[in-house]
Amino acid sequence: YSACPVLPDELFTEPFCRIVITGVVAQCCVLSTVMELIDKGCEVIYLSDAVAGQHRDFEEMTRAVVDSFSPLPTKVMTNAQNLSEH
Repeated sequence: YSACPVLPDELFTEPFCRIVITGVVAQCCVLSTVMELIDKGCEVIYLSDAVAGQHRDFEEMTRAVVDSFSPLPTKVMTNAQNLSEH
């Protein structure tokens, strides 16, 4: 369910890969993508207000799982917070 297989290989050959995550079905496709990106050594920015689950409870559980990955290179933030950092 990960989106990684459709991403270009060059993305993962850079010395540092930073990917912003948005999407639907947080508890399945989005979480699978996040896990694979972490395995590939990428920094993951999970935009909590740009990810949807089948139900609000699933969105919140998935956000909590991703947030618990710290100190791995993951951040959970809103779109506005991400934009203000750059």
